[in-house]
Amino acid sequence: MATSKQPAMEWTDEHDILLREMIASELFQFKKDSPDRGKLENVWESIHERLNKLYNPQFMIKEKRGVRDRWNLLQTKFNALSEKSFKLVVSIVSCPKRMHL
Repeated sequence: MATSKQPAMEWTDEHDILLREMIASELFQFKKDSPDRGKLENVWESIHERLNKLYNPQFMIKEKRGVRDRWNLLQTKFNALSEKSFKLVVSIVSCPKRMHL
C-alpha cells in the first residue's frame, strides 16, 4: 500500500527487465513447487533488492511481493496472448478459404 511519503510504483515495459534478474537468479532452474525450488530461500528478496539498486529504469518496489505479482501478471498476459495466437492459427488452418487478405 502506498504511503504519502512514497507513491506506488508504476510498472512500464522498461521495468520488465525484472525477467533478466529472474533468469540470473536461477529461479527457473527447478520445476515450480518442487522441493529444490523451495530451497531457493530469499530469491524473490534478492531480485527485489537488485532491482531497487538500478537507476535506469528506477524501481521503487517496497517488498518482494511486488516482484512476484508483476511476474504473475506478465505470465498471465503471455499465456492469454499465446492462446489467442494459437486460436488464430487453428482458424486459418481449418478454414484456408478465409485467407483472402
